[in-house]
Amino acid sequence: MIRWKVGWAALVGCALGAAVVTARLPARSFSLSCSKTQELHAPDLAHADATCASSTLYAFGLWPPIQIFLVLAVPAIVAGVVARRWVSALAAVAYVVSIGCGVIHWDSWLIVLLPAGALLAVLALVLTLLQPTRA
Repeated sequence: MIRWKVGWAALVGCALGAAVVTARLPARSFSLSCSKTQELHAPDLAHADATCASSTLYAFGLWPPIQIFLVLAVPAIVAGVVARRWVSALAAVAYVVSIGCGVIHWDSWLIVLLPAGALLAVLALVLTLLQPTRA
C-alpha cells in the first residue's frame, strides 16, 4: 500500500516541477504578441514593465504556476489518498483531459498541460495497471 502512495506522491512532485518550470519560462514562450511584434501585449499582465524576456512569474503573476500545479497535482493526491483502482483510473483520465486543455489553449501558458499531462497520464496509467485491487 505504501509504495503506491509513494508513486502517487512522485506524480505530485512532477506536478510541482511543471509549475516551477512554468514560472521560470520567459513570457515569450506563451505570448503570440512576442513572436509577432517582439513586445508583450496581454490584458492579464501582473507588471506593466514586463517584457518578452521576463519570466512567466514576473509577467503574469503567481496564478499560472498555481493553476498548473493544482490541475496536475489534485488527481494524484486524490488517487493516493483513496488508494482504489477505479479512482486511480479516473486520475489517469483527468490527465488525458488536461492534455486536451493544453491543446485547446495552445496560445497561452496552459500549453504546459500538454507535455506535463502526457507524462503524468502515462505514469498514472502504469500505476493504475500495477496497483492491486482492494476489497
